[in-house]
Amino acid sequence: RSLAITAVPNPFVVSSYYETNKFGIQKEVQFHHLPPRCTIRIFNVAGDLVRTIVHDAARAAQPTIAAWDLQSYNGQEVSYGIYIYHVEVDGVGEYIGKLALIK
Repeated sequence: RSLAITAVPNPFVVSSYYETNKFGIQKEVQFHHLPPRCTIRIFNVAGDLVRTIVHDAARAAQPTIAAWDLQSYNGQEVSYGIYIYHVEVDGVGEYIGKLALIK
Protein backbone atom coordinates (compact mmCIF):
# COMPACT_ATOMS: atom_id res chain seq x y z
CA ARG A 1 0.00 0.00 0.00
CA SER A 2 1.44 3.37 -0.95
CA LEU A 3 1.42 6.36 1.35
CA ALA A 4 -0.68 9.39 0.34
CA ILE A 5 0.33 11.90 2.99
CA THR A 6 -0.62 15.54 2.48
CA ALA A 7 0.35 18.83 4.12
CA VAL A 8 -2.62 21.09 4.88
CA PRO A 9 -2.83 23.94 3.98
CA ASN A 10 -0.34 23.92 1.16
CA PRO A 11 0.64 26.61 0.38
CA PHE A 12 0.47 28.16 3.84
CA VAL A 13 0.22 31.96 3.94
CA VAL A 14 2.66 33.13 6.63
CA SER A 15 1.73 35.93 8.99
CA SER A 16 3.07 36.96 12.36
CA TYR A 17 3.66 33.98 14.67
CA TYR A 18 1.97 35.93 17.44
CA GLU A 19 -1.32 36.14 15.56
CA THR A 20 -3.92 33.59 16.52
CA ASN A 21 -7.17 32.56 14.93
CA LYS A 22 -10.56 33.30 16.49
CA PHE A 23 -10.20 30.31 18.83
CA GLY A 24 -6.84 31.52 20.21
CA ILE A 25 -4.89 28.63 18.64
CA GLN A 26 -1.47 29.24 17.11
CA LYS A 27 -1.31 28.70 13.36
CA GLU A 28 0.09 25.40 12.14
CA VAL A 29 0.53 23.08 9.21
CA GLN A 30 -0.98 19.64 9.58
CA PHE A 31 0.14 16.39 7.98
CA HIS A 32 -2.88 14.23 7.09
CA HIS A 33 -3.33 10.52 6.28
CA LEU A 34 -0.45 9.41 8.48
CA PRO A 35 0.10 5.77 9.43
CA PRO A 36 -0.17 4.90 13.15
CA ARG A 37 3.56 5.40 13.79
CA CYS A 38 6.00 7.42 11.72
CA THR A 39 8.72 10.05 11.82
CA ILE A 40 8.35 13.31 9.90
CA ARG A 41 11.50 15.26 9.09
CA ILE A 42 11.19 18.76 7.65
CA PHE A 43 14.08 20.22 5.65
CA ASN A 44 14.70 23.57 3.99
CA VAL A 45 15.82 23.63 0.34
CA ALA A 46 19.47 23.80 1.42
CA GLY A 47 18.99 20.35 2.97
CA ASP A 48 19.21 21.51 6.59
CA LEU A 49 17.00 19.68 9.06
CA VAL A 50 14.46 22.17 10.42
CA ARG A 51 12.28 19.96 12.62
CA THR A 52 11.58 16.33 13.47
CA ILE A 53 8.10 15.21 14.51
CA VAL A 54 7.50 11.72 15.89
CA HIS A 55 3.89 10.68 15.32
CA ASP A 56 2.32 7.97 17.47
CA ALA A 57 -1.43 7.48 17.02
CA ALA A 58 -1.74 5.99 20.52
CA ARG A 59 -0.75 9.36 22.01
CA ALA A 60 -2.29 11.68 19.39
CA ALA A 61 -5.58 13.52 19.70
CA GLN A 62 -6.24 12.71 16.03
CA PRO A 63 -4.67 9.37 15.03
CA THR A 64 -3.98 10.19 11.36
CA ILE A 65 -2.90 13.84 11.80
CA ALA A 66 0.25 15.49 13.16
CA ALA A 67 0.80 19.23 13.50
CA TRP A 68 3.83 21.46 12.95
CA ASP A 69 3.80 24.79 14.77
CA LEU A 70 6.08 26.41 12.14
CA GLN A 71 9.00 26.51 14.54
CA SER A 72 12.42 25.00 14.07
CA TYR A 73 13.94 22.42 16.41
CA ASN A 74 15.38 25.24 18.53
CA GLY A 75 12.10 27.17 18.90
CA GLN A 76 12.64 29.83 16.25
CA GLU A 77 9.91 30.84 13.81
CA VAL A 78 10.74 29.55 10.32
CA SER A 79 10.90 31.88 7.34
CA TYR A 80 8.82 31.68 4.21
CA GLY A 81 10.01 29.47 1.38
CA ILE A 82 9.87 25.89 0.17
CA TYR A 83 10.27 23.00 2.61
CA ILE A 84 10.63 19.30 1.98
CA TYR A 85 8.97 16.82 4.33
CA HIS A 86 10.14 13.23 4.58
CA VAL A 87 7.88 10.72 6.30
CA GLU A 88 9.52 7.46 7.32
CA VAL A 89 7.49 4.42 8.37
CA ASP A 90 9.46 1.49 9.80
CA GLY A 91 8.95 -1.65 7.76
CA VAL A 92 6.70 0.08 5.22
CA GLY A 93 8.61 2.78 3.37
CA GLU A 94 8.87 6.50 3.02
CA TYR A 95 7.08 9.46 1.47
CA ILE A 96 8.58 12.77 0.34
CA GLY A 97 6.54 15.90 -0.31
CA LYS A 98 6.93 19.67 -0.73
CA LEU A 99 5.39 22.43 1.34
CA ALA A 100 5.31 26.15 0.52
CA LEU A 101 5.18 28.90 3.13
CA ILE A 102 4.42 32.19 1.39
CA LYS A 103 4.29 35.74 2.67
